[in-house]
Formats: sequence, C-alpha cells, structure tokens
Amino acid sequence: MIRHPRSILGRALPLALLWGGMLVARAESGCGDFLAALHQKQKDLVFQGCKQRTDLQGGPWEASYRVAGSRAAEVESHLAREFNIKRLQRTCCLWESAQNSYRDKQGRLFVISMSTEETTIDSRNQWAKIPYFYVKMDRYREDP
Repeated sequence: MIRHPRSILGRALPLALLWGGMLVARAESGCGDFLAALHQKQKDLVFQGCKQRTDLQGGPWEASYRVAGSRAAEVESHLAREFNIKRLQRTCCLWESAQNSYRDKQGRLFVISMSTEETTIDSRNQWAKIPYFYVKMDRYREDP
C-alpha cells in the first residue's frame, strides 16, 4: 500500500515537535554539571549525572559526583575553600558534611554535601581505604 506523503508528514510532524519540545525543556531544566559550570570541578571528581528531585520541597536539581577515597581529602579541601563547606565528620557509620549552602554571583542557591556510604573506617588517615566519597550539589530555583 502506498501512503500519501501528507499522511507520513502528518504523523512525523507531531512527533518531531514533541521531541523538539522535550529537548528545549531539558535544556531549560537547569540540570547539569554545576561544578563545571561554576569552573570549580576538580579532575578527580567524576560527574555521575543530574536529575530533578520532585519529591523534595522546591524540586531542586541534584547533580551527583564521586571521588576515590585516596583523593577525597583534596576534594574536601577544595570545596571548603571555594564553597565554605564544613569538614567531614564521622557520625555513626559514615563520614559526612551536609547542608552547606552557597550562592553564586547570580544569586542562585546551592546546597552542597559530601559523604561516604556506611564504613568502618573511623580515621581520616585511612580514607584511601574507602572506595568512594560522594558529593551532591542541589540547585534551587528559589529559596526553599
């Protein structure tokens, strides 16, 4: 059966518009590698991805990173110097520094945290034995 060119176009055009709209929405979503955009990403910090957290108040965009335990102290020092995060503390079964806020030159609010998964390592001089540390950077459209 031969289809009329308009019927193909009639089906393809809405799909193209939908796809194009999704690309525009993604570009305007504000999600991405925030540290790279702020020119503060260290080479040892690996960007894992970004997503919008609609389950949280304010629906922040969450960029996640990881760094090998052997390089975590340098990343912690850099984040403390550039974003004024608190040094990681041992609490219960992990290392963490949570709820550190930062405003960039445009006034955008970021909340930065650095942590490990559960670990028995309880001394900073043994951080190299922890496989990965994780950095999370949330960007809010407006103050929560």
